[in-house]
Amino acid sequence: ASARIDLDLSSTLKLTSISAYSRYNQNYSQDIDGSSLNVYAFDPNKGRVRSFNQELRLAYSGDSINALVGFNYSRDKTYDETTYGGIRNSAHNALFNLNTTVSFADQKIRTIAAFANVDYEIGQFTFHAGARYTEDKRDFRGCIRDGGNGTAATAFNFILGITDTPLAIQPGECFTSSNRVPGIVVDKLNEDNVSWRFGVDFAPSGRCKPGLAGQAGVRSCV
Repeated sequence: ASARIDLDLSSTLKLTSISAYSRYNQNYSQDIDGSSLNVYAFDPNKGRVRSFNQELRLAYSGDSINALVGFNYSRDKTYDETTYGGIRNSAHNALFNLNTTVSFADQKIRTIAAFANVDYEIGQFTFHAGARYTEDKRDFRGCIRDGGNGTAATAFNFILGITDTPLAIQPGECFTSSNRVPGIVVDKLNEDNVSWRFGVDFAPSGRCKPGLAGQAGVRSCV
């Protein structure tokens, strides 16, 4: 769903609000081994997305200047869970009868941005300038875990214990490990970005407008 509101504050000023919300859910199974046998499948693959976005813009339109300033906010929540089931082949069955593992990822993303743009006309020249600052923060939780019957836990306890002290992963627990401590991985990624553009158009006559423009961006991560 989305909504847009335009409000004329004066003959030269217009305020615009754009709001949007979307949601998506999935729950399906997929046979991915390419055969009629029960060798390997996603059973099931679950997921959901919730997304909200709000933008406010203030536009000015004058005789020689057109300008725009704005702010954007968005918040997204995503969840994905895949059960890897139906593993029926000699490589898996020979040692551990490994037949079910589950992976999931739960993310929350918040993004804010501020931007501005101006076009200024002087005689036969038109100057353009714009800049945008964007900040993105992402929180993550996820792991790969045993499907609940203990087969994956047994396999990874053995494999990870070959070179070090065996782990004690229990049925249904995560075997993704950080510093050899199995469990849910919790992490975050923060990024920001500054981008800008500048240009000039020259109109010697008629509709011909030769121009020169440049743009750049800088990103930092934490």
